[in-house]
Amino acid sequence: QLTNQLINDSGVNIVDYAQGRLTRSVSKAIERGILVGDADADNSFSPVIGDANVLTQERAAAAVTVEDLLDIYGKLNPGYLDGAMWVVSRATFNQIMKLKDGDGTYLIFRGLVDGKPGYTLFGAPVFVSDVLKGENENKIVFGNFQAGYGMLIKKGMNLINVTQDTTQALAGGMLSILDTYMDGAVYNPNALVVGSVKKA
Repeated sequence: QLTNQLINDSGVNIVDYAQGRLTRSVSKAIERGILVGDADADNSFSPVIGDANVLTQERAAAAVTVEDLLDIYGKLNPGYLDGAMWVVSRATFNQIMKLKDGDGTYLIFRGLVDGKPGYTLFGAPVFVSDVLKGENENKIVFGNFQAGYGMLIKKGMNLINVTQDTTQALAGGMLSILDTYMDGAVYNPNALVVGSVKKA
């Protein structure tokens, strides 16, 4: 909700900024739903992490090794490697950045990924997700999401700016609402691998 005073006094286009924030918030909610499940636990998304049928690969300790990454990479059927990607937490990414192969070359390469600057590991793009935290911080997801995860979009994103109702008119403001209606689930568990630390 934005007041007319804020809209008129801002040195930038505050309406576009607010709508951009709304869009990013919805995108982050979708990312959270796909990876770890809905925050409100309404079960509209069945997450990759915790799915009983998704391929898993355990590692011995929280510290990631080259062998751990090779085990996760090797667990995936080679037919799904084209289009596969890594999804890791910031803490795990920082560990992987320091790893080198037997020749002393860093495993992660910085270059162009789909025409934009990014990182790759064993030729697959690396995506750092801030929804992997707490008990999921040490999880590593690798696989082909397009081949393994499906989403049903029942209603696309819809942005409404409310200015003419009684509440907004009396308050002297504008209300921006962005909503969508969708759900998702793993439909091919063989296209995804979740690496996790072995429980003691």
